[in-house]
Amino acid sequence: MTHPTEEQLLMYADDPAGPLAALADHVGACVPCGGLVATHLTLATAIRADVADAPPASALLLAQSLMTERLAAQPVNRLADLVDAVIEPVKRIVCEIVFDSWGSLAPGMTGVRGVGGARHLTLAAGPAEFDLRLTAPIAPKKNWSLMGQVSSDDVVKKIEFVSQKAAAPMSLSADATGMFRTELPEGEWDIIMHTKDFVYVLPKLPVRNGR
Repeated sequence: MTHPTEEQLLMYADDPAGPLAALADHVGACVPCGGLVATHLTLATAIRADVADAPPASALLLAQSLMTERLAAQPVNRLADLVDAVIEPVKRIVCEIVFDSWGSLAPGMTGVRGVGGARHLTLAAGPAEFDLRLTAPIAPKKNWSLMGQVSSDDVVKKIEFVSQKAAAPMSLSADATGMFRTELPEGEWDIIMHTKDFVYVLPKLPVRNGR
């Protein structure tokens, strides 16, 4: 009996109705060849079902937002233009928390500027500084109130809030003084500040009761 090559069997397993569909009778009658196809299908199914390394939905939404923004700002007509618009490295800066009134990230500063149940945070990245004030909801409201101000020589174009619980990123603009406010439901939130030249990424902000 002439057996198909391993490559042919794997191609058949990936597409039984494709160009190698004629191998169906042989695979059904030949134990070694049928076993190889079955093993390949089992492994392929397990790999497709394993989402442990899949990026979180919030990361996918953020990547899509960044790509859409760059393409909108720079329309493309050629493949080379597309590469320049999307693949060009983004000047991405991760901010650091320098003050946290709840003390969860700065134990020595606990209570220094805390007022009531509000949480005050100051974050910095190079010449830019971000002040945030997060206030718990008062019944019957359920969303938390977030007020912030950006101090930077670079004008803030857009502020995005991304959470796995949200279907799409929330987006807003700061006023001429860098002030902004919004309401956030409970959850883990990524905050991204877009300026003309940089993208500032703030540490994940847990919006919930408890310290």
